[in-house]
Amino acid sequence: MSAIAARRRRTTIAALVVGLVAAMVVPFLGWVAADALRSSKEGQDALAGLQPLVSLPPTPTALLVALDGQDRVASLAVFALAPPVEGVARGGTVVVVPAGGDTFLPDGVRGRVGDAYAQGGLDALQSSVEGLLGISISDSVALDAAGLADLFSGLGTIELNLDRAVVADGPEAAADGSDPVEVYPPGPVVVDADGIAELLTAWSTTESEIDRLPRVDAVWRAVADRVGSGLDVGSADPVAAGGTPSVPQLIDDVFAGTLQVHTLGARLVTDEASNPERIDLLSLDAGEITVVFATIAPSAVSPPYPTISIYVRSSLGDPALTRRAVETLILANANVVLVTENPELAVPAETTVAYIDDNDQPESERFAAQLGTFTSLQSDVRIDGIDAIVTLGESYRTASGTAAAPGTDAPAAGTETSTG
Repeated sequence: MSAIAARRRRTTIAALVVGLVAAMVVPFLGWVAADALRSSKEGQDALAGLQPLVSLPPTPTALLVALDGQDRVASLAVFALAPPVEGVARGGTVVVVPAGGDTFLPDGVRGRVGDAYAQGGLDALQSSVEGLLGISISDSVALDAAGLADLFSGLGTIELNLDRAVVADGPEAAADGSDPVEVYPPGPVVVDADGIAELLTAWSTTESEIDRLPRVDAVWRAVADRVGSGLDVGSADPVAAGGTPSVPQLIDDVFAGTLQVHTLGARLVTDEASNPERIDLLSLDAGEITVVFATIAPSAVSPPYPTISIYVRSSLGDPALTRRAVETLILANANVVLVTENPELAVPAETTVAYIDDNDQPESERFAAQLGTFTSLQSDVRIDGIDAIVTLGESYRTASGTAAAPGTDAPAAGTETSTG
């Protein structure tokens, strides 16, 4: 077992998100500080005065598809632009999405999300990724190595350490079973835009994506280090005022500020009932996906259930507890569309649920009851697209105790990537 695999064994999926909310919620704290959310009047019938409606800030997303030399999907990345500050949006998050993510493809057969590209092109792939992640994607682009090199041409060089050799299938490999070509040996490397493209598009049937994901994660983290507090890469024409940015322009805007990186955790699906063809199929975690995108791109989240939509906020200072609460609500078929964590706020003694409309009170309380004891009140804040605000209190921390979060049993060695 390699050192990387051993580390994966010691890390559960829950650990992927510890620190996630604190790391990526920073752009939202300024918005949340819209003093309406900071100073709840705890039960005052504010709707009698009908408070102004607060809209979620725009957080457009873009899907970047990296294609290998045989037009296969080698890696996927979703970019989320940070909310605008004083009218200007800069920086954001790149989420590495396993191309082997388990989903239903356009033909109705269960398979790897990346295989949707072969069935219906970019439109089919975008639709499949949206379904897998529960979000709407503003735009998408599929690029080969040359296109990616052009996209990254303004970055300069990056440095990273490769935990294993980078291999790729040659044109003849699929036909005659030839051994893959070694693109880079293991160890430290310094690469330019062409090298970044090579690392993101290298793909071989001889290795599982579980083994490739740490490399893809390392590439994006090295890119984030290069971006620093912002970089003018200037690879795309500016978008017209009020227009929708193209993928290159959105990526330029993300690179113009601090870039956060998160790679979704994955488990190799090995049981015959779920993976009878023994393909390189990876199971993702719905709780993690919801926390990630409800934190970085709430305006893109698509509520999956015909129930109320909930905003979960916490000042407990423990992102693992926040994620556990979100998982509990998801299991009860609640729509969690916004998640924030701000340890600067005072922690209430008891969890509260603030419903926006009287008609939503029963359902709000039904969901809140999944989290233990709670106080119910009518909200003095109206947020567009949100029906109830759940604020986690010390009562939730106490009720949680040391119980394990759903689905966090340690996996077998080599079946999980812990690159978040």
